[in-house]
Amino acid sequence: MKLRFLSDELDEHLKLRNFFMPETIYMKRNYMDMMRKIYILFVLLFAVFSCTENDESNHFDFGEEKQFRVDEFYSDYSESLVFEISAISDSRCPTGVVCIWAGEARVEIAISSPEIDTLELSTHNQQMATSGDYTFELIDVTPYPDINTVTKSEDYRVKMKIVR
Repeated sequence: MKLRFLSDELDEHLKLRNFFMPETIYMKRNYMDMMRKIYILFVLLFAVFSCTENDESNHFDFGEEKQFRVDEFYSDYSESLVFEISAISDSRCPTGVVCIWAGEARVEIAISSPEIDTLELSTHNQQMATSGDYTFELIDVTPYPDINTVTKSEDYRVKMKIVR
């Protein structure tokens, strides 16, 4: 009699287990499906944002304005012109200060191809210079000096247009 009672109890336990088990499996499958979809979404978002074109490439098109960084080599897509911004000196009057003279930013360009040459452009009096068949036009030097911040050379961006 006691054995039968345990057997009935075991049967009842197995019935309850089988009753709740499919629900648990179903919930786990839904959770895994949801996690898989979230993972795929993150992978797709990463792929989309990593494929966007950035303006910081080391190639440029003739006749278009582009920002250049100090101490990096740049070339046109055919690599007929290769140069770098070798130095920037900035004596512009910082914001928050009253100055007698507005100052200027000077940009030194070291050309290594097609022939070795050095150009200097200025925001004050020499915004264009020519080397061989190429004309460099200085448009802007950023950031503008501020009395409260120190600008490192790697923070500068030189906006220029190069024409052949």
